[in-house]
Amino acid sequence: MSRPGPVKKIFPAMFILLFLGLAASVCIIRIHHQIAIHLGEKSFWNISDLFDCEMVLASRYARLGPFLIAELAIGYYLILITGLLDVWSSQKNLSILTFLLVLTTFSTVFSIILNFLSLVNLGVLCLLCLLTSLINLALLVLLFLAMEIPLRKLPRTIKRKFLFNPKPALIYGSIALIIMGLGVTGGRKLNPHARFSFDILQEDYLKGFFALPKQNVLLPKRPVLGNPNAQVSIVVFSDFQCPACRSADITLKAILEQYKDRVRIFYLNYPLNSSCNQMVSRPKHPSACIYAKEAICAYQSGKVSEYHDWALKNHSEQDTSPSELSNKLGMDRGYFEDCLASDKTTELLKQDIETAIQFGVKSIPSIYINGRQIRDWRNQERFRWVLESTLVKFH
Repeated sequence: MSRPGPVKKIFPAMFILLFLGLAASVCIIRIHHQIAIHLGEKSFWNISDLFDCEMVLASRYARLGPFLIAELAIGYYLILITGLLDVWSSQKNLSILTFLLVLTTFSTVFSIILNFLSLVNLGVLCLLCLLTSLINLALLVLLFLAMEIPLRKLPRTIKRKFLFNPKPALIYGSIALIIMGLGVTGGRKLNPHARFSFDILQEDYLKGFFALPKQNVLLPKRPVLGNPNAQVSIVVFSDFQCPACRSADITLKAILEQYKDRVRIFYLNYPLNSSCNQMVSRPKHPSACIYAKEAICAYQSGKVSEYHDWALKNHSEQDTSPSELSNKLGMDRGYFEDCLASDKTTELLKQDIETAIQFGVKSIPSIYINGRQIRDWRNQERFRWVLESTLVKFH
């Protein structure tokens, strides 16, 4: 089949991009597996406090129902490869190209939205996820060029070739779903330790957890939630402006309700703001420092659970005035305002941050059970596995 020079070059470029997208998706899935299999190992893609693939991939933005987004991405790229091979080996099929253009448009918008949500709600980005978004955007442009139609005719072409001709979607969608289903099933069966495997082995998970190095760090004196004399300690480094930390609080609240007489929870502050935390390169969360000081003052007044309940419900980015907050927590207004401005509170916050440095905290929330970090804290079942196994050691 003869093609104009520019169009002829478009197809090899698209195939290169597709294989790059497949490679990036495989890398993302490998990081998911690495998080579960090598519990204490940091990913190569955790470059800074802004670019942290591990935190993004541990969040809800990495999944769609029972599937990883990266698994669905592999199916998407397989659809494009199959469709483009068909177009490349025959006369130009505008129906297939239109279907691929619509699919790529959806995938591009979806991936950009996910990156935006991870930046806004988690404060971090994943370079591999950004790469797939750029690949999708480039594919979108090249597919439009390959169609060789004016932009003004595109809506009419989509309506005529896509909406009224669903055959390409059925054919290529079915092929990709079969291949992806076999790949996902086989991959998860071959990796029974993986975070999202079908068969999760409790014994192997616990073996990996207790093989982690134990941090023997002296904790600063702070009020605790739960039983102050419990032998199982949960240490939480958190930031009250961090959405993921609020999710961790919800998990920990459920854990505390079940184990309140057998565990104690220490909340230590690690605000992601360079104005009070020298380990952070930029003021990621503008109000994080003042929230941390408010928490310290509330703790000193015996309002640990009250402040956490308030923080969980306070999803607004707007600051609450000290007088308003002190009323809500049932604290003396004058004491609370003096506490926020005192050097002692600043020193206590500094102690929290220094403790986090000794623990080796790189991202938040960071949760430790008797000195070992549990990075799979979103999974309450596994959290309970670890707690139950740890509690058994003290009976």
